[in-house]
This record gives sequence, structure tokens and C-alpha cells, in this order.
Amino acid sequence: MMSNLMEHVRRWQEKCRLAGEFLPELLMKEMEPVFRAEGYREKLPGGQEKILILNLNAIGDNILYSAFYRELRRAYPRAFITLLSKPLVAQMMELCPYVNRVLPVKIDITAPPERNVPLMIQLCAEALWKEHYTMTFCTQWSDEKRSLNFLSYLSGAQERIAISDSSIKACLPSSGGELLDQWENLLTHPVITPPSLMHEAGRALYPLVDLGFDIADDRTEVWFDGRDDFLAQQLLTGVPENAVGIAVGIGAGGAGRKYPVEKYVQAMQQLLAQGKFFFVALGGAAERADGQFIEKQMPQGTVWNLVGRAELRTTFAVLSHLQLYLGNDTGIMHAACALGMPVAVVYREAVDKSKDFPGVFSEVTRFAPWRAKAIALQPEHALGACRDELAYGGCREPKAHCICQIPSEELVEAVLRLLGGK
Repeated sequence: MMSNLMEHVRRWQEKCRLAGEFLPELLMKEMEPVFRAEGYREKLPGGQEKILILNLNAIGDNILYSAFYRELRRAYPRAFITLLSKPLVAQMMELCPYVNRVLPVKIDITAPPERNVPLMIQLCAEALWKEHYTMTFCTQWSDEKRSLNFLSYLSGAQERIAISDSSIKACLPSSGGELLDQWENLLTHPVITPPSLMHEAGRALYPLVDLGFDIADDRTEVWFDGRDDFLAQQLLTGVPENAVGIAVGIGAGGAGRKYPVEKYVQAMQQLLAQGKFFFVALGGAAERADGQFIEKQMPQGTVWNLVGRAELRTTFAVLSHLQLYLGNDTGIMHAACALGMPVAVVYREAVDKSKDFPGVFSEVTRFAPWRAKAIALQPEHALGACRDELAYGGCREPKAHCICQIPSEELVEAVLRLLGGK
């Protein structure tokens, strides 16, 4: 069976080579007959549902999707659910109680789909075709999911459910061109979300609503175990008693979203002058130098520098021992929200840019702290060319730019307000 499927995939590749184009519609013409012949389009009577979730997104996205995982399990309590995940995120998802299996894969969804074809074919041959999935879900909404639409089809799943690019048209006065194209023909159920759904956590749940299921709980979750908590407590050895522990998140997915570390130091020093605090610096390996800078600039015994030192689940456990998150818009911020912590988040997006089609271009709207006590810190106005250009996140510069305008005093005020005047 596998060799038969592989033979037809190779025929499709050869047709694309001869045509000089990467053509998804040729994939359907080539593969649909063989999928039917091999029984992939038939549901076995009384058979177990097998569901494949394709979410090759970052840490924060998957935390926002955690409510979807929980509600999907509630909708299909007997299903065998597999999640495709980035290797880093897989560590977090291993303890998710709503999926049966996590498959870490190294597919770059930001790359053109044709570059991912060899990896996707290998994945199907080694892990997906033998499962005969009854349905796939993709909750991501952007052009980057085209590789995932392709993989949904290539997996052989009977039903393929994903959020449609046509949903963008409901959020913009003009789509700027035809967005619904041959990629969506690979789906059986393109879901068009209403324009009122602007936050990604709410949008991710909508495919289940569209299928007729009620949502019982839209709160997000993170998971860690006793080992993670033990390691967290070891890392926090010596923190002062009766002091407020503040997580300072200095990492981010791009340099333009990183508030200057010098200003974080200024805010931390000002907080020390107003109360009993200690700080835990959090970030990835890319921020090690910034973590060391904070440690050197702050009084001894006030900062625990865990930047690049704690694994993901251990970081979640560390957060559970602290009282507040202060930092950039990053996955750790969304973890803090899931743990019920108040958060003060520093954004690059200026207030006067947040009104530009917020359901598409505003990261403050789409990725705001979810179901948490929160204060969003934004510059009032965009700088330079960012004023006139329409760019996701409001700031077009690949370095810290608009975000630098926010004074450290605003961070201090936000922290004190969230703590009720402490």
C-alpha cells in the first residue's frame, strides 16, 4: 500500500517538474483515485476517530490553542488524537492530557510549500499513512499555513478542516487580490470565521463551533510535572521571603519586539526603591548576554538570572512560584496568563497603529493577554516611516524602534497598579 502511494506521489512530482510549476490541483488529480482505492475515503463502521492536529507554531500560539485541544477532546472523547509540533514545543505538549501522541517535526511553515515537500512525503510514509486519519485540524490563520493544507491532504485524511484565508476579507475593506485559491481546494471544510473574532484564542476555537459543538471553557493551560517543579525550586534557591517575585521576560520572536534591556534595569531599580521585590530574568539562549547585563547592573541578591538556563516546562514551574509577569510579548507571557498571573506587557505597536484593521494587523488585539489581569504598555505614536506604512505589529523596523519610546516609569506604574499599590 505504502509503495503504491509513494509511486503516485512521485508521478505528481514529475508532472510538476514537466509543468515547471508547483501545482496542488495536480496532486488531487493524481492522489484522489489511489486514496479511494486504498480505503482512505471510507469510514469503518464503529471505528475509532483518528484526528491529526497540524500546529507547527511557536510556544505562545500553542498556549493560546490549549483551549482548542481541551475542547476538541471534549467533542471527541474516544478519538485517538495526534499533534504535529515543533521540537521545542513538543517538550511542552508531551504532558498535554488532551492528545494521545505528539510528533515533533522540523518543517518550516514560513518557507514556500515546495521546499517542504520532501520532508512532508517522508513524514507521511513513516508516520501518517499507516494511521488512516479520519480528520485533520489546522487552527492557524495566515499564508504560512499553505504547507499545512498540503500536508493535510497528503496525509490521506478523510476530512480536512482549517480556517479559510477568505476570513481575512471580512476584516479588510479590500482583500488586495483573490486569497481563496487552489490551496483551499485541498480541504474538505474551509472555515470562515466572523470578523468579530479577532483574538487568536477565540479564532482557534471557531472550527469546533462551526462543526456544531458548544465551547464549555475557553481558558488556556500549560502543563508541567513534579520533576519540573523540583528543578524550578532548585533554580529559585535563596529567593527572599515576604518579597514579591516578578518574572522579567526579555525574549521575543523578533528584535523589534524587544524592549531595551537597559530600560528594564531602570524599571527594576525604581521598583526596588518602592518595595520589597526580587526579579527572575527569563529568556532563551539568544538573550544570554542581556541576562548577564541585568545581573551585573542590579544589586546582589535581587535578580535570579535564568536566561537560557531553564527548559520550557521548568520555566512554567518557575512562573508558578512568582507573583507577576513584566516583559515582552512572548510565549512566556502567555504561559503566565494561563497560570493566572497578572501581566504587564510591553508592545512595539503604537496606540495610533492599533486601529489599522486590528483583526489582521494588530498584535495587541490578536495576541493580547487572554483571560488575565493585564496592562498593555504601548508607545503613543509610531515613529518615522512606521507612521504611514501598514505593517503587522505597527512597526516595520527589524530592530527595537517604536517600542523604545515607552518610559521605564510606565512599567513601574503598571506593576504597582497590578499589585494593588504594593
